[in-house]
Amino acid sequence: MSAPSLPQLLVGHWSSSWSATAEGTLLAILYVWTARRVRGHWPVRRTLSFLAGIGCVLVALESGIDSF
Repeated sequence: MSAPSLPQLLVGHWSSSWSATAEGTLLAILYVWTARRVRGHWPVRRTLSFLAGIGCVLVALESGIDSF
């Protein structure tokens, strides 16, 4: 038996977890809301990096990579 390839893990074995999705969405909304309220200039790059990090964690937890 051979190990599945990365595209197979990302597409074929996806199992959505409502709790992880809800928590990730809540953290993203809270971060964006707080970043908009900061006085002065808040770097957009920092916000995008944070959102990309949340996305990476959600993909790692909900795709086939987690079960593999």
